[in-house]
Amino acid sequence: MTAPDKVSGGIDQIVFTWSDRLLTGGSGLGPVASSLDPNELARWSALLEGGAIATGQWLQGAAKCVALGALRVGRKGDLGAVLRLMPDRDPYGHSTQAMHALVGKASVVNAELALGLHNWPGWITPDMVDNMVTTLQVRSAVGLREYAARQLDALTAPREPLAALLAGVLAAPDRAYLAALAPDDYGLVAGLVRRMAGLAGPEPWTIMLGATVTREEARPRLLVLDLPDAGRGRTPLAPDAVAVQNLARAGRLLAGMPPASLNPPPTPLTDTAKLLAWVEAEHQRTAGVLDLIDAALGGTLDEQDRRRLESAAGAEELRAELRSVDPADLAVRLERWPAAPPPGLAGIGRTLRRVAVQRALTDVRAALQAAERLINAACDMGVTPEEASGVLADWRARSPDITPTQRLAGVYVALRLEINPASDGTADDLLSGLAPRALLEWSTRLTTPLPPEVALRAIRAAYARWRRSHGRTGDPQVRELLRTTGLLHETVREITQHRYDRTEVESELYRILLLMAFGDEVGDVGDVGAILSMLPPDAPATAFRPWLGLAGALRGRDAVFQVAAHARERNAPVALLAEMLHRLPSHDLVLGLAEHRDRAALLLPVCSLLEAREPGRSELHDTREALFGAFFLIEAAESALYAAPDRLRAYSILLRAAYPAGDRSEGGGLTAEEVAELLDLDGPPLFVAAVLDAAAEDAVLPIVLDQMRRRLGEAGLEPAVVERVLRRPYRWINGRPHEERPPRPEPPVEHDPEVWSLS
Repeated sequence: MTAPDKVSGGIDQIVFTWSDRLLTGGSGLGPVASSLDPNELARWSALLEGGAIATGQWLQGAAKCVALGALRVGRKGDLGAVLRLMPDRDPYGHSTQAMHALVGKASVVNAELALGLHNWPGWITPDMVDNMVTTLQVRSAVGLREYAARQLDALTAPREPLAALLAGVLAAPDRAYLAALAPDDYGLVAGLVRRMAGLAGPEPWTIMLGATVTREEARPRLLVLDLPDAGRGRTPLAPDAVAVQNLARAGRLLAGMPPASLNPPPTPLTDTAKLLAWVEAEHQRTAGVLDLIDAALGGTLDEQDRRRLESAAGAEELRAELRSVDPADLAVRLERWPAAPPPGLAGIGRTLRRVAVQRALTDVRAALQAAERLINAACDMGVTPEEASGVLADWRARSPDITPTQRLAGVYVALRLEINPASDGTADDLLSGLAPRALLEWSTRLTTPLPPEVALRAIRAAYARWRRSHGRTGDPQVRELLRTTGLLHETVREITQHRYDRTEVESELYRILLLMAFGDEVGDVGDVGAILSMLPPDAPATAFRPWLGLAGALRGRDAVFQVAAHARERNAPVALLAEMLHRLPSHDLVLGLAEHRDRAALLLPVCSLLEAREPGRSELHDTREALFGAFFLIEAAESALYAAPDRLRAYSILLRAAYPAGDRSEGGGLTAEEVAELLDLDGPPLFVAAVLDAAAEDAVLPIVLDQMRRRLGEAGLEPAVVERVLRRPYRWINGRPHEERPPRPEPPVEHDPEVWSLS
């Protein structure tokens, strides 16, 4: 019945329980189902004592459980049996047990198979016996072992309890043991057996969990049993035992090594010293320095491994191993280092941050985010520009035939770590191979996920490169890039939006972009139409930031006014228009407005700027000259401002920008000569009203009389009649005694006019 399966590697089954019709005859505890022929069944039944070779601990007063074991039987001990015992009741209601046994060669049917089958769905339980056929199938050894291997790999054990159990075995490697564990603590038992089988002691690692074994020759090497006398003749093992230092270290090291990674000695060892030496050798062989870094970060690195890491050989081993580690895995470790630097590893810290820079150089193009994490970690670990410069130089020396991708990687690291190309030959050499346009294009891809400072440095580096390579003439390629990207406004926004000095940096960036595109003549360009055509089409969506930056970047009154007028046509708010114009001195504000009639709409921002200023003597003079030359912007005011109060206020602001302020009640205000000069402009009534409002007391009546003379003339009266009508008031003015006017207050301290000019 079973011969064909034996050849292919089969494992037989026997079920033992209480029955009146045992397969071997008679009644009682014995076999009730099997895959064996009668002769083999009789032999195996005798070897397993009819199912009584193991007795569940519940039959001796202990707690009920599912017992699991793996024993060796037979005269040569070459037969193995995996046993699973469960509580049961006989027909009379007495406590008994049911046992399902898997039997075969000891090399196959062993403790690892038993532990791997702890949750196997093929186990037969007492409630299944009544409906079970008596003839069972032979199980495939390959199938069972594959299932067991998967389940063993899924079992886990806490490292410290496992280390304590292992240390106990290492202290007495040729004994039998009683482990203070629960019968179903399969993870710890498997962790112990898989590491010690074939290593500690000549006896095979057989087990019994939750049951006693009745035959002395089948006595298990490891017993887990909750009975008072279970430990007789056995060495106790406990997951919380405290071992001496060298044993504790060996236990921890062995617990940290995966069983599959171990190379057992040719024959099992029985000497503790030799076992400790073997564990140390395996640790050196299997534990890479990255594992030691993990131990350091976890606080479990001991002094011996610390010395290994800090040695020159350890540092070199670390560098070699980290060359092939996934950059994201390396970043995870380095990110943990700065929060709690492991003590005594300052040298390794320096090595790690240099390795982080090195890996960023090699991985930046393939894994930008991981490379940026490495750079961030290196910065958090305290890498200096000098250290980074050394790494960059070493990397460059090993890459004489550098590719464009490698060049960009080098430039990225140089910019990211603030390596100054002006003083660093390697960074300068890397930049020399990149055209300004290439650097600018690259900057557009650097703002996310990288810090915006990298893109800022890239643009500044492009500007430095342009100054050295283009003789300060415009670069057509840069012009084309600015045209297609709307003056790189999105990149500029990403760089500046969270800066406290946003406006200044925006102006700097737009200025150097325009210099690269148009050359030095950009500062004096009269018609900036070509530049304005590059601005983004949706101005409000950009909050007019490109216009602000452009106005700050351009030199020359007319150029700045063209930018402001362009923004005004797109409904820029007055406050923003004023910000665009605020760098111009007052007289340039007047002249810029007067030079083109279509700029009258900029009168409000100009007036808001003039109103806020406190001009000095020379500035008053220059502004007054400009206003008289522009007829006090009367045409602009009359065309741009529809409400009379707005025009009156505008004229008043313009007068205050041209004449010192004065309090009429104290004799201040415009003099009669100044009033006459202003009235000669023949301005509209609201302008005259503003002059009247600003005039001193003794200058008011001449204004009124002058206006009356004009009105009477316009009414058609002859000049002689007009003079006769007005002679009496004029005689009163000329005849009254003149009071001495107090001196006009001194204007504020004069400002250097250059402070208003753009540099």
